[in-house]
Amino acid sequence: MAFDLDRFVNAQNNEQYTYTEALNEIREGHKRGHWIWYVFPQIKGLGHSYKSEFYGISSKEEAKAYLEHPILGKRLRNITQALLDCNKTSTFNILGFPDVLKVQSCMTLFDMVSPNDIFNDVLDRYYEGKRCEKTMSRLGGREEKTKNIIKLTRLTITKDCVIMLTDYQKEVKMEPIVKAVYFLFLNHPEGIPFKHLPDHRKELTDIYQKIKPLGLNERVIRSIEDVTNPLLNSINEKCSRVKAAFQSEIPTSLIDYYIIAGKSGEAKKIALPRELVIWE
Repeated sequence: MAFDLDRFVNAQNNEQYTYTEALNEIREGHKRGHWIWYVFPQIKGLGHSYKSEFYGISSKEEAKAYLEHPILGKRLRNITQALLDCNKTSTFNILGFPDVLKVQSCMTLFDMVSPNDIFNDVLDRYYEGKRCEKTMSRLGGREEKTKNIIKLTRLTITKDCVIMLTDYQKEVKMEPIVKAVYFLFLNHPEGIPFKHLPDHRKELTDIYQKIKPLGLNERVIRSIEDVTNPLLNSINEKCSRVKAAFQSEIPTSLIDYYIIAGKSGEAKKIALPRELVIWE
């Protein structure tokens, strides 16, 4: 069956953003142009825009033909290698959102027609081996799901006190006092019984000052006193806000590893293994 692969060649050669520009941007570690659809093509049906449909790959057969094309196949391998050679730690830092997901879909597509190839290397390095479920489903690749087991993502605390789900390339946003409480419990993998919170008031104050160096005022001091008072409900409210912050960012099956929790009367803790916590 013949496929209209010339649409990709024409776009890569003649569009406002050419393949050469795309390759240079990847080598520089920062995508700027609008070329993702015809340089890292996906299976058709994942997007709703004109370009996602026009440049969508219709089947495994078309993907294979793309890979075997004397120009397109070589170019795809070259820019994929450039992605691997980039010194950035995540594709989010290179591509941004949502293109980071489009590249995962592209790599999944071509990995399915050419297993154990360079596309698998990108998935392993940048996506912890996770494939795009929607791509696999459209191509009848449910048997591949064993490769797609959800793993715990690393948690990075940046030097600016930003909380990042490293492997999901997402920020978890919290207000400063909630974030300070979260950092307090991260500092204590053994857990903290709520009745012992008064003993950690100074530590919590120091943490807050690192998050907001100029933000310690009477209102904040009162909040710190309240949250370290086990007779008040403030600590439970803060733990609920921590949970809400993570619920929108990670699968429900993993939520218990990232929140502050524990049995009644026992120490509350964050269950995430500390080797997965990175403090910059």
